[in-house]
Amino acid sequence: FDNIQEDYNNQLEELEHLSSLYESELSDHKVTDDSAVFSKLRDIETDKIELLTKELEDLEQAFEDAMASGLIEVGSDAWYDMRNEIHGVNEELLDLQENLADLYMEEFEQIQDEFDNLYDTIDHAVTQIENEIELLEAKGYSASEEYYNALQDLERQRIAMLEQELADLEAALEKAVDSG
Repeated sequence: FDNIQEDYNNQLEELEHLSSLYESELSDHKVTDDSAVFSKLRDIETDKIELLTKELEDLEQAFEDAMASGLIEVGSDAWYDMRNEIHGVNEELLDLQENLADLYMEEFEQIQDEFDNLYDTIDHAVTQIENEIELLEAKGYSASEEYYNALQDLERQRIAMLEQELADLEAALEKAVDSG
């Protein structure tokens, strides 16, 4: 029973180390493609879930074998210790599943924040051009066609950005839904 736990704990520590590296990259903003890092983190969390699921199966089998062979008795200290270890792995699995859902939500929110920032930038540029046009017209001048073309270009960018945001958010939501 202890050997099973030690083996899985060693494998889990390796995955935890990788996860820490990727989380550090995200928090330090060392990467340009956060979605790739989120994908790697989700893969690691999924690997941890698979590993703990296998550990749980092995621990339950070892427990059943120990009970069947008479090595432990119901109510003994060993029986309670083994049951507690099995319950601990179950709790860890639930935590990992919650972490995975949180990763999807965090990526979803980050995509939304990035597009909100882009939208604000374009909106600011549109407002600035509109103010320049109003200023020119207030002084009796008429704005050149370039100003109106710039406004149209910015509106096209805003529409394209919103369409891209919609596609990205739908993809992130679909990934989250598919993962449970």
